[in-house]
Amino acid sequence: MPRLLTPFENIVSLQDVDTLEWEQVTTESSFLLEIVIERTVVLSSTVFFPPNERRVSLHQLSSVLLPYVENALGLDDGFDAWMPVEVRTDGVVHRALVVPTTVRLGESVVEFTARNFLSLLSGHKRTPEGETERISVYCHEDETHDLIVSTLWEYSGRYETETVAIIPNKFIEGRTFWNFDLDPRTFSAPHPLARLVQYEVRFGKRSQVYCVVPRLDGEATTFAFVNSFGQVDKFHAFGLMTEEHKYTRSVALFDDGLRTYNVEASPELEVNTGLLEVGEKSLLEDLLRSRYVYVDGEAVVITEASHKPTSSIYAREDASISYQFANGSQVRVNKPARLFDTTFDTSFE
Repeated sequence: MPRLLTPFENIVSLQDVDTLEWEQVTTESSFLLEIVIERTVVLSSTVFFPPNERRVSLHQLSSVLLPYVENALGLDDGFDAWMPVEVRTDGVVHRALVVPTTVRLGESVVEFTARNFLSLLSGHKRTPEGETERISVYCHEDETHDLIVSTLWEYSGRYETETVAIIPNKFIEGRTFWNFDLDPRTFSAPHPLARLVQYEVRFGKRSQVYCVVPRLDGEATTFAFVNSFGQVDKFHAFGLMTEEHKYTRSVALFDDGLRTYNVEASPELEVNTGLLEVGEKSLLEDLLRSRYVYVDGEAVVITEASHKPTSSIYAREDASISYQFANGSQVRVNKPARLFDTTFDTSFE
């Protein structure tokens, strides 16, 4: 009976289990391997140890699991994409919850989720005034915390702070996964004319700071996307936005000469991010990797992006993102001609 050497328990990432390795502990030269997702066997094979070798590896397991993970991704409950997976070797069962990230975290998923919200954002994040932000949490068994929000307000040149437990632990206890939408408009201001400058969200060792950008500084473009953990995340671009319309005209020869029978307009938008905060760079990269991106609730396709990270943590960087709306990006003017309809050119007869 072989022994699985790759850690496969609790929660693991797709990246962590891309390669599984076994060690031969008996004289058996082979074993039966089964991969099971939600009681469905997705892989069943006999694995043989190489001659004169006591170890064998299975590579690119993520390519087997990824289609099942992607089927559960979307803007609904992102935790549906956390797949319960079993690895069975000659009847010995190893169980784990597989997180849909292929990003190298530099530590185990258990360690990362104990210290971070489910986002690659680190440090401060700029957020437009009044914008709702979502935080997603994986709670470990021994955690008992309140969700704390500390706000910083400015009024007449003076600054005041307020701290409140917006979700006491008694409402969180026993829940493994949860999402919470933070709406700054619900925060209690110390004065009717006070302006929210920033706020910090804390849950146990996890912390995230949001710096509020006044609407007077210009309208931001907000990209909602499914991040590397299968959760809904947001990235805000505060730079200039330009829109370019590209027209494709379809022309054919009719009885009365050339005629345009169809026009397709393909608007493409380009937005600059503005100067990025240090912690926003990894969030931007996560956005550019995502296959599910939305603007104003509409699905978009990122057609091009330019971001050149530097090795200096002090260098200020920006990026540009070009995108098109997935539905309705082409505006049809006139009905397209069809073969043998009333507009068909019969002059050759």
